[in-house]
This record gives sequence, structure tokens and C-alpha cells, in this order.
Amino acid sequence: MPEWRSSPTRDGLVDYINQQIALGKIGGSASFTMSVISERNEWRAAPPGIGTATGDKFCDYVNQQIALGKISAIPASVTAAGLGAPIDWRASAVRTGDPLCDYINQQILLGKINLSNLSPPGSPILWFDAQNIDGTNNSSLTDGQQVGTWLNLGSYGSAANLVQATAGLRPLFTMTAPVLTGKSCLTSDGTKQLQTATFTVTATPVTWLAIARQTGVGAKVVISGASGLAHQIGTNPLVIQVFSGSLISTGQFIVANTWHQLGFIANGASSSGSLDGTASGTVNAGSNSVSSLSAFGDGVGGELMNGTIAEIIAYSGALGSQPTLAQLTTYITTKYGAMPQ
Repeated sequence: MPEWRSSPTRDGLVDYINQQIALGKIGGSASFTMSVISERNEWRAAPPGIGTATGDKFCDYVNQQIALGKISAIPASVTAAGLGAPIDWRASAVRTGDPLCDYINQQILLGKINLSNLSPPGSPILWFDAQNIDGTNNSSLTDGQQVGTWLNLGSYGSAANLVQATAGLRPLFTMTAPVLTGKSCLTSDGTKQLQTATFTVTATPVTWLAIARQTGVGAKVVISGASGLAHQIGTNPLVIQVFSGSLISTGQFIVANTWHQLGFIANGASSSGSLDGTASGTVNAGSNSVSSLSAFGDGVGGELMNGTIAEIIAYSGALGSQPTLAQLTTYITTKYGAMPQ
């Protein structure tokens, strides 16, 4: 099997499992410790002509990746640290009748494989993941707690953390409905907002992506790439729009109380928006430059969002060096399931 680091597939789940196989942590006896996830996640079913669907989407997805040669099969007899010498792994799994799938399900249930924090493809400059708001997989947070700092996990580092100094304006950490597929998120009631300090992106264009759920209708902004009306993902009402000198309206309607994948590329005359992986609305959106990021609003407080955000990602540089919309959609689908939902 090729060294996974030198030839990543840009599929977060596949690269993660390839890494674990290469390191001997799946199908071997190496000892390792990973966080336990709260539940099994649903994954993509095997596409037509690849494998036999078992009814378990995660298992079908892994079978698909094996059929495509992206991961190797795991041996039937496995010795894992702390579990004793070769075990009947199916005893701890939800049985599907597929030994490989049952084995991987068992490892997830035992906390040996953590699929809750897949990384986005490429090298984002900004990455805000509600599964890891505090940098310790949310170990310091409890349901309903105010969040004054959302750590940037991207290459710009802490200089681009989202912060809110005023306690009453901080969004809430949420682990109950309407969370997305059991994952934690941040929620605002239309009065809260987070903002980064000023920074400069010199390599343009800039690609933005947000996973969000709007409540209600009207003039709202999910994220804004600068203070005021510049490079926004917003609704007016419930249509993705991007502002910066002129307007992009994708013509695609956001549904209230529904999770969506919202995105756009700020690239002058070639700027475009996207909804749930489908691009639309190419138009001149003015300058590519951005100076900050606001979440749950436009940075000036005029159009604050009432709803929930699970993730924000931004890339800069030549489009050929950035992940494509299709690659980003694959990452989102793998992590959360298909949008909308």
C-alpha cells in the first residue's frame, strides 16, 4: 500500500483509515489512545456497481473504498492492545454479516477509531470546527455554555481566532437539537456575534464555506469576510447572496430550519456562490481582498443571524492550489451526511 502521506486521496475518512493501517493501528497490535465518539455516524452508501449494500451506510462506504483500491482489507483475526489475544471482534459489534464492517464498527464503539473530527482537504487558512472549538475536542465546554473564543485550526493560527469580549453577545455551545447528525455546534438567537482581529489575505482568490442552519427569514448574514458588506454569505430573504461592490444571488433558496452547505469564491469577475455543492451565479463581486471574518453577522451588527453554525472554512491562493467544490462537498458529506438536511 502506498505511503498515505505522499499520496493522500483528499477524502478525509479514506486518508485517516489509510494512515491507521500504515501505522499498524488497524489490523495490528500497536497501542494507541483516541477520544470516544458518542454515536456511530451515517456514511455514504455504496454507489451502483460497487459492492453490495448492507443497509449500514458506513459499512457500505468502507466496502466501496476497498473496491476502489483506496484502503486495504483488514484481517479476520486481530490482536488489539487491551483487548486480549485474537478476539471475536463481532461480539462487540452491531452485526451486518460483513466481517470487515463489523470489525470497524466495533473499533468505533470501543473508541479505537475516532471519525468525529475529519480534517478538510488541502490547507485552509481559516478552519473553525464546532467539534473542536477549544482545541481539546471541547473538553472544556458544557451544553449551553457561552463561547467567547472559537479557535482557528487553519494556517493563520490564533491571530485569526473568532472572539467576543462581551459575555451577553457570545453564542452558545450546543449539543442538543438542532445539532447536525449528533455533532456539537454554536447557536445564536439573533443578538450574538464573533469577530476575528484584522488580518490581510494577500493570495487571492478566496474560497469560503459554511455549514449552517438558519431560523426564520429576513436579512441575515451567516459569515462576512470583512466588516460591513463585503464577501458575505447571507440571506435576504433566504437566498444566498455575496456582497462586495456588487451582488451575487445564486437563485437557489435556503430553506429555514434546514442545514445547508453554503459557499462562494471571491474572485473578481469570476466570483460565484454555491448551495449544497451546486455552483451558481457568476458575477463581478469587486475586490478579492478580505480583512477579517465575522460569524453570525456582518461585522457591524446590522444583519445578525438567528441560527446555528457547525463549521467555517476558508482558503486563499490560485484556484488550482485549492480544493475544488466537489472535493469540499465530499468532505462535508463524509463528515455530516448529504446536504440539505
